[in-house]
Amino acid sequence: QLGVMVAVVGILHQMVPTDGHYLAQRVVVAANGARFVEFETNAFVAAKFVFAIIGMPAMYAYALRHRYQAVRWLAISYAAGAAVSGVVAFTDGLGFTTIGATLTGRTAARAREAGLSNHANFLAAACVVAIPLSIWLLASSSRRDRWIGGVTTFGLLLGTYASGSRGGTLCLVLAAVLTVLFDERFRHQLGTVLFGFAIAVVVTLIVFPGVGTHILTAVRLTGSNHTAGSNSVRGIVQAQGIRDVQFSPIDGVGLQVATEATNVYLQELASGGILLFLSMQVFTFGGMWAAYSLRREHDIANALLAALFAAAVLNIVEADLTDRFFYFPAALVGGMVAVAAERRRHGPPSVPSGPLEADQQVPMLVGG
Repeated sequence: QLGVMVAVVGILHQMVPTDGHYLAQRVVVAANGARFVEFETNAFVAAKFVFAIIGMPAMYAYALRHRYQAVRWLAISYAAGAAVSGVVAFTDGLGFTTIGATLTGRTAARAREAGLSNHANFLAAACVVAIPLSIWLLASSSRRDRWIGGVTTFGLLLGTYASGSRGGTLCLVLAAVLTVLFDERFRHQLGTVLFGFAIAVVVTLIVFPGVGTHILTAVRLTGSNHTAGSNSVRGIVQAQGIRDVQFSPIDGVGLQVATEATNVYLQELASGGILLFLSMQVFTFGGMWAAYSLRREHDIANALLAALFAAAVLNIVEADLTDRFFYFPAALVGGMVAVAAERRRHGPPSVPSGPLEADQQVPMLVGG
């Protein structure tokens, strides 16, 4: 329904474009406060948005239909990719490397690193979405999975630190806590996990007394003089987003403005109006319900549920409406739901349910 609604909104604005005079006088500024010209058209944004909503779940469903073990490898690949980007951001921030700038052509803004992404906030958002998957691996009975989970978790923490994202830091903690609470494998050892975490924090603070203040400053939660400018720019684009909603509340002013505004919910209203906003909420909460419904069958659904919930919270402070990487958890849930529906139609499942361990042999569903 969301893919159809995005297409409908896009077609509406192609057929009846928003008043050109209004669009010409809009205040459009970049993160540094400089004015810039929009280069993405309404049709282009609609196309890439529809791909994220329909194309990605379709690809994952096709992969899972042939080999359900692809669920595990898709999760590992996503977590590993985000972790690599995080490590690159961290080492670039220390001055040891210049990998990010060399590969992307972008330099750090105010000591905030973007890794292999195009903005520090996008790096943090990827880490938030990936951290439940890496923690899910930590609870595996496979030693290899636990090693992968430990390494990727460390890389994601470094990446969030290097990004300097306030919202990303808070939502990463939220995502990690939710993953532990949702996953039954952690419940039996929740006390041990919390005790070990508390001991690690106390020891770190004793050995490095100023590390807590340093981390809070690095992620701009306290003691940073770089937040005033950011808050000012956010105020400017937020005011413009509100004017867009007031100008065209039903279908917005066009998907070409979908990358603006200060948060996803205002982006939805400004670019697609009430039509896109309501459709997005059905999509978001429907994805959470679908993940919840899969929890008894597959433990990875707990991690995907935590990622979806944390992403919904992050949407309050970040602007990631059309970024494809942000829709990975929903797309994987969609693929799992599609395959589960097919299995129900065609008889008992041909693949085992439960944990998707590294050494689990899963037969092909078709052609094998």
